[in-house]
Amino acid sequence: MAAPDIAADSDPAATDIHNTVTSMQSGTILQAGRITGDIVVHAATRAETSAVPLPRQLPPCPPWFAGRAPELDVLDAVLNTEAEGTSVRLAAIVGTGGMGKTWLALHWAHRRLDRFPDGQLFIDLHGFVPVGEPMTVATAVRCLLDGLGVDHRTLPRDLDAQVGRFRSLVAGRRMLLLLDNAVDAGLVLTLLPGGASCTVLVTSRNRLDGLVARAGARRVVLGGLSDDEAKQVLTGRLGADRVDADVAAVDELLAYCAGMPLSLGIVVGRGLTEVDLPLSVLADELRDEATRVAAFDPGDESTSLEAVLSWSFHALPGRAAEVFRLLGLAGAVELGLPAVASLTGFSQADALGAVRALERASLVHRRTHHRWRMHDLVGLYAANRAVGLSPGEREGALRRLVDYYVHSGIAADGLLDPRRQALAVDAPAPGCLPDTAPDRAAAKAWFDGEHAGVLAAQAAAARRGAHRDVWRLAWVLHSYHWQNGHNLDQVSAWTAALTAAGQVDDTAGLVLAHRLLGAAMSRAGRPEDGLPHLERALSLAEQHGDRHSEAHVHRALARAWDQRSAYRKAFDHASRALGLYRELGQRAHEADALDLLCWIEAGAGHHDDARAHGLDALALYRELANTEGQATALDSLGNIAHRTGRHAEAVALYTRALDLMGGQNLFHRAGTLERLGEANAALADLTAATTAWRSALALHHVQHRAHDAARVQRLLDTAGGEA
Repeated sequence: MAAPDIAADSDPAATDIHNTVTSMQSGTILQAGRITGDIVVHAATRAETSAVPLPRQLPPCPPWFAGRAPELDVLDAVLNTEAEGTSVRLAAIVGTGGMGKTWLALHWAHRRLDRFPDGQLFIDLHGFVPVGEPMTVATAVRCLLDGLGVDHRTLPRDLDAQVGRFRSLVAGRRMLLLLDNAVDAGLVLTLLPGGASCTVLVTSRNRLDGLVARAGARRVVLGGLSDDEAKQVLTGRLGADRVDADVAAVDELLAYCAGMPLSLGIVVGRGLTEVDLPLSVLADELRDEATRVAAFDPGDESTSLEAVLSWSFHALPGRAAEVFRLLGLAGAVELGLPAVASLTGFSQADALGAVRALERASLVHRRTHHRWRMHDLVGLYAANRAVGLSPGEREGALRRLVDYYVHSGIAADGLLDPRRQALAVDAPAPGCLPDTAPDRAAAKAWFDGEHAGVLAAQAAAARRGAHRDVWRLAWVLHSYHWQNGHNLDQVSAWTAALTAAGQVDDTAGLVLAHRLLGAAMSRAGRPEDGLPHLERALSLAEQHGDRHSEAHVHRALARAWDQRSAYRKAFDHASRALGLYRELGQRAHEADALDLLCWIEAGAGHHDDARAHGLDALALYRELANTEGQATALDSLGNIAHRTGRHAEAVALYTRALDLMGGQNLFHRAGTLERLGEANAALADLTAATTAWRSALALHHVQHRAHDAARVQRLLDTAGGEA
């Protein structure tokens, strides 16, 4: 016989007696001395379990949604996983504020409602809010019990007992528990059901490492939407006609929103409420990096980008907050641990601890081991926070970072091109921790990782008028850019260096900057723009009697005129370069000039002279043990063989050249692969031809050589039609 309900205002002693009797009647053994109102009312629990209402607490499905297919697949996989023992199906969606974690969770949950026939519970745990504190365990448990229709008059006072009541009520039921905006793993672990029938979905700005380690949660790290997905959002909400009417403005908006759903939502909101507002006006408002984050403000603090990011920032411990501000000086670029340590002036151990705290808060994301970067908009927010640093702090941090790039870059550059004259520099600033690459592969890997950071540091140096730093950073990047076909970056770096050299009236710097800028423009397919710089470099070198620079400029002019098929002018400049190198006793550069003459003469149809110069170059490269030089000479000789109909010989020479290149000098490798394809095509071996062309095309794309890529694509299209 069920015990009667006890009114809330009844005698406490009677309540205690009633609870005791009920427990005894249900066969529960009571612990001595605990005949109190804190004892769980087991009979009431059983009665409630048999009559639990079907909670339907999910907020509405998001009105617009795009992309996230891989993340949705992961959540489906969690749901469909065969439960092991009594473990709960558990997934944690983590990421920076504004990335759409809650929307992803709700979108998935509404798509899978049929899998949770016994109901869905939802709690916003208020982990990151502008005011107040995160929800306590006690409050969260009461919310869950409320959702299950529990009469609070029957609740025990002990929190553990309340948690036990919740787990008893959901045991064996196919329910979804969505815990939104969790601040840490501890709270979530307390709220987990005890059986395998329930699925729990958690969202958080923190990585919730404890939830993964202790409860086996499947973590879903949410980044930005792709450009196509972001455009789908704009098109779906604003309409295809409006989006297609101003493609340039839409491309700008997509770049400024950087795939963040919150920023996209703010743009969409403006577009929907101001239907006559051209999208170009919105783009104008977001163009300035200094004010972009603040411009993503819909007039509601709860959805303002700056406010949303501030909640994460203010939750950081002191050292992590300091590092976050300093990272704002570097911009949203990928940084390795030594760069972070140099920027902050911390030891590597302290820097690692701080950046890991930022990673746990989803303010930086690890790319590879000990390498991190920020989302573009988070980087701009960090830059805004860096304004609060003192002038001394800012200058000291930037000095250490630039010195890190310069000193590490000089060491790496010396491995990429041992023949290059070393740049004289002062000792690095105190707190700077330069890297020393052990070999060429490590040197290239260092540049691959830090390339964007060096470019960003150069741009920052230019903005603050640090002309010497601008020039030094361009110098450090030169060999890496040249060997790997980063022609547009080369143009940008030496344009900045030319301006800097002009500001400090550095004649030697002007000669070098004009020469390398002109050469980069020519290599980027703009010889008409590069030639004036090369002529200016030659004039300055001649005025100051700089024979070494004269020789280099003549060689660069020869390449530029060869690109325009002006073979007579190209030959004259290459011959003058050769004479100067011989006069100066620079045998390594002499071999380069011979190889260039071979190439120019082949283009002009003087095949015998070309072959003689090519063989001389190859012999000198071998004498000097210059493997890369041998590869380029073999490539030039292969070009002659192909032009004179000796296609099998050309294939053999090109193949040998590629073997010697290995994975080095990707610019030359792309060209040799393209020519290898042409020689194979001449032999009617279209399979070998297309294989070589596909490899060349991939390298052209990596190097952003659109014109060259289009040419190779046409070759592939033609070969495909003939196959």
